[in-house]
Amino acid sequence: MIEVNQNNLESYISDFELFLGKSFIDDANNYIENNNVGIKNCTNTKVHPFYKYWNSYINDIKNTKEHNKLHISRDTVFILELLSNIKDIKNKKNISRIIHSLLQHNTFYSAVFESQILAYYSNMYNIEIIEENQREKEKNPDFLLQTDDKNIYIECKALEDFEISNNIEYQKIIQNLSDYCQKKQKSNSIIIKTGENFSKSNTNLILSKIHHLINKNSNIETRIDEFDIEVIIQKILEWDSPMYGGIGVNHPSNVSFNLLYQMEILSNGIPEYKNLILIGIESKPILNFEKRINNEITRARKQLMHDQYNILHIQLPISNDINFEKYIDDNYNNIKEYLENYARKINAVIISNPMYSYKKSNPEIQTIQSVIIPNCRANKPIDFDFKMPYSTVMYKNIPDLKIQNNKTKIELKDIFYTQNQSWEKAPAGAILLNLVSSTAETQFKIWKSFIGSVTFDIVIMGARVSIKSTKNIFPNNEKYKIDINIIGYTIEIIVNDIIVEKGQIDDNHIHRSKL
Repeated sequence: MIEVNQNNLESYISDFELFLGKSFIDDANNYIENNNVGIKNCTNTKVHPFYKYWNSYINDIKNTKEHNKLHISRDTVFILELLSNIKDIKNKKNISRIIHSLLQHNTFYSAVFESQILAYYSNMYNIEIIEENQREKEKNPDFLLQTDDKNIYIECKALEDFEISNNIEYQKIIQNLSDYCQKKQKSNSIIIKTGENFSKSNTNLILSKIHHLINKNSNIETRIDEFDIEVIIQKILEWDSPMYGGIGVNHPSNVSFNLLYQMEILSNGIPEYKNLILIGIESKPILNFEKRINNEITRARKQLMHDQYNILHIQLPISNDINFEKYIDDNYNNIKEYLENYARKINAVIISNPMYSYKKSNPEIQTIQSVIIPNCRANKPIDFDFKMPYSTVMYKNIPDLKIQNNKTKIELKDIFYTQNQSWEKAPAGAILLNLVSSTAETQFKIWKSFIGSVTFDIVIMGARVSIKSTKNIFPNNEKYKIDINIIGYTIEIIVNDIIVEKGQIDDNHIHRSKL
């Protein structure tokens, strides 16, 4: 991992010269200088794709010096992500593979993607690099990641394909799954390779595409539970949000967040996530979902199975421009209707919204918002403990969310974590957790709970409950375990296993009594 700030941005040039060769970097500089290449028009397909990103990096160095303020563009994040990963790879043979692929095969996206896998998982798992002549026809992966009880095949080369249209994309996915199922041979892995495409859509269309993908082919519907279709890993997200100063390049705003998050879940073999379907949605406008809708749907590592729990995860882009509560208000009914009418095999939808908090003295502190929407009409209602393991680079121990029949329990513990930050520096409102509870169907309510010097606003809107802290949740480094139980129309606030407040909820009031 590397950290970037205003003073050291230029210093990484020497590292690139060391790993990629000074002559290669000189060629990139000469091409940029002689062709007057700008950030937006470095699109000549005959030149190495690395040049475009290198040009952004050089421009950011110039802008940083000129304005005396750190400038990092999205393309520069890719460049720094590649360098950070290469530095973290301990096996020299694996480093040589990445560099050879980038230099000889004129690839860049694939090199970044491969370097992520080798950097973050070679220390935890046995990763075998599969050469061309060793690959099976049915699955043509680049890596075999071996865990205790499963093999995970990972394909990277499809990242360079930008030409496949939406319709061809879906037909290819369906056909690959159908062909695989009809072979009547069990295997624990399959790779579906898809290209990159761009599409415009809204929430309804996204959900209809998911429904179409799951149910179009009868063989998939009837046969999928006979096979262990395990891994479908695709594109890296290109986040719209820039990265700001003083933080590590492995900030979740860059390409590694989704990959790490998904691989963490898959590799750990968490039972509740056995059939998790992940969809990352990238956009600046709230309802203008652009780019890679198909690719994000095909990130799913497993297709729906009849006897397992299936969770649909929609991840919004990291941005302060999204009004998350308004987004949920605008889309909640559509998602709920989709679940109940078309997706009986999906047990719940998670919508998450990573976001920034800005302070002049400390411009980068991360928070996260999440909503769980259970499907009351699912074939198998949710009756298990559900956890969100955001154990990635920057997030640690995001709250456990437990849903058990009519009882909704929220545990807040060790919520807020930032690298090189102390608890005292967490800003007001650092915690915002949205939870959907089908048992608390009330109108808009606010309930303030005072715990020491910490104030919580408990907001109930429709079936949603929000808990906001107006001060740092852990003042003076003291940690509180806070449970909020909603049973029917009874709400309890429990601090360190002691009930401090209890009340009744009705359509007009929250009747409470302080204990």
